[in-house]
Amino acid sequence: PYHIRAQQEYEESKERKERLIKEDMARFDRAFKASPLPKTTYVAQPEPPIQSPALTQPRLPRLSLFGRMEERKLFNQHTEELRRADSEMKQMRLQQQKEVEEEEVRRLRRTYSIEGGLCFKAREMPVDW
Repeated sequence: PYHIRAQQEYEESKERKERLIKEDMARFDRAFKASPLPKTTYVAQPEPPIQSPALTQPRLPRLSLFGRMEERKLFNQHTEELRRADSEMKQMRLQQQKEVEEEEVRRLRRTYSIEGGLCFKAREMPVDW
């Protein structure tokens, strides 16, 4: 009933598209296609079996625990001797310092206060008051 131009153009493009598809299919059918070789001319050679390498035998790991234990034991002994010697030196220094201080206190107790000591000499009080 109605003749719309857009409708006609749509119909024409649809027909054009179908015609192009048919031409492509015809061209594809005429194209060269390789046929497979007959089985008599091609026989595949069997692949050689894969040989697995010889299995390795496991070995126990070589642990150096005992050698390290001896080295650590000697190191611990050496450090313990150093600590012991250091603590003895500190004790000797403290003892000497204590003896020096006690001797200083004894010396100060023997000297009079006028001379900077701790011994006070009794003096007469003036009776002037």
